Amino acid sequence: MVMTSNLFKKSILECGPGSLFVNKPEGVSVHNQPGKDLCSLAEEFMRTNAEIRENTNFDPDFGVNPVHRLDKETSGVMLLAVNREMFRHCSKEFENRAVIKQYIALLHGNLENKDADGSGGTWNWPLSKAAGGRKNPAGAAKRQSCETRYRAVGHSEHYTMVAVEIISGRTHQIRRHAKLSGHPVVGDNRYGSIRALNYLKNNRNFTRLALHAHSITVSMAPGRKPRTVKTPEVPASMMMLFDDDSLALELVDPRSPVIVQMIAELDEYQASLYPPESNHLVDIDNLAGKDYYFIAAMDHGEPKAVASFKRTSHGYVEIKRLYVIEEYRGRKLAIKLMAALEKKARLEGFTNAKLETGIHQQAAIALYEKLGYDKTGPFGSYAIDPLSVFMSKNL
Repeated sequence: MVMTSNLFKKSILECGPGSLFVNKPEGVSVHNQPGKDLCSLAEEFMRTNAEIRENTNFDPDFGVNPVHRLDKETSGVMLLAVNREMFRHCSKEFENRAVIKQYIALLHGNLENKDADGSGGTWNWPLSKAAGGRKNPAGAAKRQSCETRYRAVGHSEHYTMVAVEIISGRTHQIRRHAKLSGHPVVGDNRYGSIRALNYLKNNRNFTRLALHAHSITVSMAPGRKPRTVKTPEVPASMMMLFDDDSLALELVDPRSPVIVQMIAELDEYQASLYPPESNHLVDIDNLAGKDYYFIAAMDHGEPKAVASFKRTSHGYVEIKRLYVIEEYRGRKLAIKLMAALEKKARLEGFTNAKLETGIHQQAAIALYEKLGYDKTGPFGSYAIDPLSVFMSKNL
């Protein structure tokens, strides 16, 4: 990622005498790419902003320097010192282990809290000072003791969201400990599996390391009470991956009140686009009949998207009632539902899927074409209608 001066300004969380707290994006180096890294951009910003130079007691001879490490691939809160006094003080706080850094991570698999009271768990595998690799994450050199505390805060079908705190630090400590636990950090190019990385890139459009420094607690002056600075939220790409994976596709009864309301919303939308004679709607009672297969994408037990097909005696199924509620659009639920319908139809021996949509629903038509549906003529009991678009796909 390329970070501009304008993006840097937006990333500032707090500033005070001698310090800047910044929400670093993933893919941005802290200090190894002069002119492009976080410290370079911070210094450029300081030198062109008189007000913040004054508010932070910026020392131009010292510049901007990081007080702690944060991997290029990791996003989140970063403490930068802008004068020698603050750098010395904060460095000492880190040396004395008086600083608390908390992370949020997505891990592969189902990790449970191991403590007897269910409050969390501890990883304490010794690690070498230098980084390890996929086959030997602990490292080949002499290993030193270190400790990572974790707490599972949520589970999806394939991932666990954890809050993590480093008790004693080593390079890539969270990533290496997660790998050693059998639950590597999602998207980890160094320690994760190639197969998982390719799946995430090709199927979920997810290419970042799912590790985010969420908060830091540190005293900013001798004898002063520690203060906590947090990022506003977990990165959207991490939350979307987790939330989408939490959505389960289930066979459901369309007569449930929530789904009845969803179908009513769909009917209202269709009625706003087409006259009654061009609306080929299927009512709830028919959808609940034996000729229909009706599924929903469920989020914690609540339907957020629905779709169905009708079985015919002519070797094909007809796709009906595909609908995603507004808040869940853009999360590829329609694609998942269509894939599930097609898989079920093939298992039942059908060789073709057909559907009817309308000319005013160009986004839907584009989706169907992307999924391999071709425009065709009317089928079944449909008549030619200038407002209708008929499509078909061999299964």
